[in-house]
Amino acid sequence: MQSIKFIKDEIKRIFSSKITWTFIVVIALIPGLSIIMYENPGLLPQGSSGQSLSLSIPVLLNPAKLGALIGTVLFSMFTIYEMDSIYRNKTNGIIETVMDAKSLNLARVISILVSTIVSVIISMIICFPYSIIKMGDNFSLSTYLIKRL
Repeated sequence: MQSIKFIKDEIKRIFSSKITWTFIVVIALIPGLSIIMYENPGLLPQGSSGQSLSLSIPVLLNPAKLGALIGTVLFSMFTIYEMDSIYRNKTNGIIETVMDAKSLNLARVISILVSTIVSVIISMIICFPYSIIKMGDNFSLSTYLIKRL
């Protein structure tokens, strides 16, 4: 029971941090950035023959692909930052007297996973109108949700 309370407290703590919201917003905006890049082929890197390298991939898959790639790197950095925070702030002695290390790390990992889920949901909401407009009559909500998750 104490572990569940600690998980809730850890989720509140992680969402009260400005760093967390910065990572969430940046990761949520990456698919939008890729939409802009693939809609304007001049922004894409060019091959040796002058052809765009990625235009053969469907436009709707590119935001998810780029978001997953960059999001993975950024959330890896965020995880390292958050898991190291008690040692960086020199509060590990105080926290570890209240909670054992396994429960502490479990709570921290769960809170990071919750922030990841929030980031994905925000990203889906941002890309939703673009997908409806681009796909028109072929748009299917179930397909959209499966491809994004």
